[in-house]
Amino acid sequence: MTDFWGFLGTKLAVGFIQAQAPAIPLWEILIVLLGAAALCLPAAWKYSSLLTSLVHELGHAGAAVSAGRMVTAIRIHRDHSGETHTFGLAGGPALWSMFWGYPVPSIIGGTLMWAALAGWAQAALTIGGLLALVSLLAIRNRFGAVVVLICAAVPLAFAWLNDPRIGAHAALVLGAILLIGSLRSFGEVLAVHIKHRDDLESSDAHHLARETGVPVGVWLTLLGIAIAGSWYITLTAVVPLLHVVG
Repeated sequence: MTDFWGFLGTKLAVGFIQAQAPAIPLWEILIVLLGAAALCLPAAWKYSSLLTSLVHELGHAGAAVSAGRMVTAIRIHRDHSGETHTFGLAGGPALWSMFWGYPVPSIIGGTLMWAALAGWAQAALTIGGLLALVSLLAIRNRFGAVVVLICAAVPLAFAWLNDPRIGAHAALVLGAILLIGSLRSFGEVLAVHIKHRDDLESSDAHHLARETGVPVGVWLTLLGIAIAGSWYITLTAVVPLLHVVG
């Protein structure tokens, strides 16, 4: 048993060592982004959106913990909706937690794409998989637990292979899915406010407006700026690496 835990610890530790970044050309990245966009089409979105939904809810949870609140429950549903319940300091900390659901998938997606080109794919996959496993402590429904286990198993399996090239491509694909998925998710919340107002309770912007009295348009603008900022930072971080490897 001691040998097993030692072996497991060694495998995980190797994942945190920077590797030689593979030469992934621009055309390959564009194809990956197009593939991620295809996964946003209705037939595929009901499955691919589950990753974005999980990261969305973990964004709420992470922001809550960072503000001193306690996460009491996370649920992911088959219709790719989710909910995160937290307890603790009211006011600013609660609003902070409420805000970060939509931006976090783009932040994590951009980080994964940077990691793929900077030699840190194994570390990014390992950390992401382990954080997903930790979130099981807060998951309160069976379907959500299945989603978490799959979303944890995939990056950890690629990290376990300890092949820098395979790991880089895995991080690139997962990052692209989250980046493009963040746009699709934000488009959905815009549609709720424009065309499907009977579904306003599903909108974080609606809850932020109700709690603060600040018009919902302001919150939608701030969420859009946060997502656009993530894309901008991703481009500024990734493009110089493309010059190096391309």
